[in-house]
Parts: sequence; C-alpha cells; structure tokens
Amino acid sequence: MPIKNFLENILILKGKTSRLDFWYVILSLLILSIIPTVILSYLIFGSLMNISGGGNVQEIMESTFLNIPIFIIGIIYLFLLVPVITMTVRRWRDVGLRASGIILIFCLLVLIVILGFIIHLKQNIIIDFLIVISSSMFLITLMPSQICCTNSKNRISQFFFCSKGER
Repeated sequence: MPIKNFLENILILKGKTSRLDFWYVILSLLILSIIPTVILSYLIFGSLMNISGGGNVQEIMESTFLNIPIFIIGIIYLFLLVPVITMTVRRWRDVGLRASGIILIFCLLVLIVILGFIIHLKQNIIIDFLIVISSSMFLITLMPSQICCTNSKNRISQFFFCSKGER
C-alpha cells in the first residue's frame, strides 16, 4: 500500500520508491489538499462577501478570520514538505541517481531561489533556471527504475549516477 509505505518511511532517505507508489501518494496528497482548500476558500470568501455586502476586497483580505484558516493550511503543507522530499529522494535513488548528484541538484535549486529573492525575481534568467531545474526534477520522477545507472568510467557520470552492478 503506497500510503502506508509513505507514512512508515517519512524520514528515511535510504531505499527506493517506485513510480507507481510515488505518483499514487503525490496525486492523493494533491486531491486531499485541493478539496479542503477550495471548500474553505469558498466558505470564507462567500461569508465575508455577504457580511461586508461585497465591500472592499483589501479589508476582506486583511481580516483575521481569513488569516487563521490560511495559516492552518500553510502549517499542514509545511508538515508534508519533509516527507514529500524524502520520498522524492528515494524515487531519484530508484531511478539511479547517487546521493552526491541529488545533493548538488537540491543545492543548485536552493541557490537559485535565494538569488531570485535577492534580486526580487526581476531577472528572467533566474525564473528560466527555476523552470529548467524544476522541470528536470519532475522528469526524473517519471523515469523507470535504474534507467540512469551506467557502466561509464567517466568521473562526472560516476558522481551523478550509480553503476549498473551497484543495484
């Protein structure tokens, strides 16, 4: 059962996660997070618009009543972030990436996000890099198991990918 494996291995980076298990959990979490968010948003905005008589949108957005549910949803997403990252790392290991390659990818992503905040995401090149890296990260999760394993003696290949006999 994919959800059971997800919950049992919340903080475990070792091991593997198959494509089916990975996408089953991701799509389940997506559905489970969208439904309450949509319902909560509809209830909050609908009730606030009725109370204010369709008044000022800025006053509605600054309402404390509105901030509490958004805060709760944010906390839930924050708690799910670590398990999803560990599951993604296990999926990438299943594809054939080494830990050193995974760490480099995450460091590059964090560096680009930090640079984006420093220069306020006004530079299109930062946004382009984020799109390329996040798209690459997504495509890696779609790959079949052990497809990135290699027999190459190239040091760069060995840095990123495991050897075929290793798994």
